[in-house]
Amino acid sequence: MDKVSSVINVLAGFFKQNYILSAGVSGKDSLCVAHCAIEALKQAREEDPSCQGELYISTTNTTLDNFEVHNLVMKLHTAALEYGQEYDLPIHSAELKPKLMSRPVVEYIGRGKLLRTMVTASRGRDCAVDWKINPCKDYLKELSQKYQTDKIVSISGTRDSESSVRARNIAKRRESIDVLAKTDLGLTLAPIKDWDIKDVWGLIGKIENDEIESFAADLAGQLIKVYGAGNNGTCDIFAGNNKASDKACGARFGCVLCSFSKEDKSLQNQISIDPDTYSYMKPFVDLRKFMNDTLFDMERSRSILGRDVKNGSWLKVGYNQYGLEYRKELLRYMLTIDVNERIYALENGVAPRFEMIGYDELIAIQYHWSREGAELRPAEAISIWHEVHTYGKRYSIPETSDVEFSATELNFSNLNFIAGAKQIKYRYVDMEDLKGLFESDTDFCGLGASHDDSNFFNCHKKLLDGKMTNTIPFKETRSSTVDSDRAQNYIEDTYFYLESEGAFDPENNMCPTIIIKDMLFNEVITLRKGMANKLHQDLKRAQLYNAITQARAFGSSSVVDSVVLARSINEDEYEERIEAMNDAAIEEAPQMVMGF
Repeated sequence: MDKVSSVINVLAGFFKQNYILSAGVSGKDSLCVAHCAIEALKQAREEDPSCQGELYISTTNTTLDNFEVHNLVMKLHTAALEYGQEYDLPIHSAELKPKLMSRPVVEYIGRGKLLRTMVTASRGRDCAVDWKINPCKDYLKELSQKYQTDKIVSISGTRDSESSVRARNIAKRRESIDVLAKTDLGLTLAPIKDWDIKDVWGLIGKIENDEIESFAADLAGQLIKVYGAGNNGTCDIFAGNNKASDKACGARFGCVLCSFSKEDKSLQNQISIDPDTYSYMKPFVDLRKFMNDTLFDMERSRSILGRDVKNGSWLKVGYNQYGLEYRKELLRYMLTIDVNERIYALENGVAPRFEMIGYDELIAIQYHWSREGAELRPAEAISIWHEVHTYGKRYSIPETSDVEFSATELNFSNLNFIAGAKQIKYRYVDMEDLKGLFESDTDFCGLGASHDDSNFFNCHKKLLDGKMTNTIPFKETRSSTVDSDRAQNYIEDTYFYLESEGAFDPENNMCPTIIIKDMLFNEVITLRKGMANKLHQDLKRAQLYNAITQARAFGSSSVVDSVVLARSINEDEYEERIEAMNDAAIEEAPQMVMGF
């Protein structure tokens, strides 16, 4: 207990200097830090009643964390608040989430971002940055602004003995157990950096056995049970200091779809050891396997057309982000998992243990689908939501076999893409060439008002592409947002109004981008200032994709293979075209006459 007392004394010293401490809680190690911080706050106020230091306890919910662990952590939040009330301690609680457009389901299903693995994650574990670190940074900035001080200290449960990587990162940040370090998160402290696993479980064991007072007294036993299940049923809190015994009760819990390791053994162990308690998470094991197995099943999972316009009007043709049909599959599976959990909760009179796709997430997914193009009809994401939630359809995750990344030739209509060691060579197609396949009056108007739009909106003038354009009215704010109440109303009510007005009738040939305009018009979503021109360009591309996908001009459902690929050129030809285009632009530019 000497180490525990030492940490409490260090943290009490910071409280007495009126520092505000923020403890992130996510599992066993951070529970120890939270215990020490709360006892330190109590000690500081006893020793100095004028102490103004406060404690904030936060947990970042990526929305895909191991749900049993996350729900237990949030119980710890409640226990900390109740303990604070009992002892008149200024303890505050916050559950953080990634920004809506960065949440896992919006990235994977909405934007089609590939599942992060050791092969696909070119920027390393950027998911940790997007889903955990950035929400923490934003939260700490809010605290600093609220109190108008830079005396905000972030304390973590990071330990040297967890792994050599952790130890190197702690050293790189120069974090100490008692001296503040300046990092990307601001002022930080690693108060238990020199603890080993025996120290951690020794403290938790004493809390469970009521040998010491703690806010977590009623929950320590549950934590030991959860970690024991994740470690295949064993949890020896008196583990020794060698590598073999240090694994005892050292289960690691993360996102249920995390694929940086081959298997999520902790989750699988939980389900195997205690199916009555943990089997509700089995669908995520199946979904994780499906996404891993199909990641390199290119023809099944990938989009042929890229979404980034290069050099004015050129699109990448090849294996790009997840294709829309594959994303529809993922959406159906995740919604089915969600609705089955909701049914369980209603039947048992309890709150759902998770929800992956709420109204906000669905609107964000629909926004990205409409913005990218290739929908067969407007509002396909919302339509799939109604398939599951309104009409009772259920979708089972299919059995699949792993398709490994291969460096062989990949054939599409006798046009080859050659796979290199890690990257496939792409072909390129000119949007202007593709537009020439359609009648001259075909609407590729972007955010501007099309012929169909005039039937739905009272349009006004907006400066787009440097000229005044007739467009729908929409709201711009400091950041792009989704209004939760309007989102629910739009999904549950407005969708059926649009259906009754014929917006989804195939005979009307309505461009699917009308939904993104309607959501803007109804202020379900608002745009960040300065974003309108980018969206304008994206919608032009989406409208071209939609026209190609619907294949009305060609009468063929295989238009991507028969038209786009046939009109594409290889990478060498593309570079020659761009070089010639740049040379011509230089020749046509006005020449400066030098006078002497």
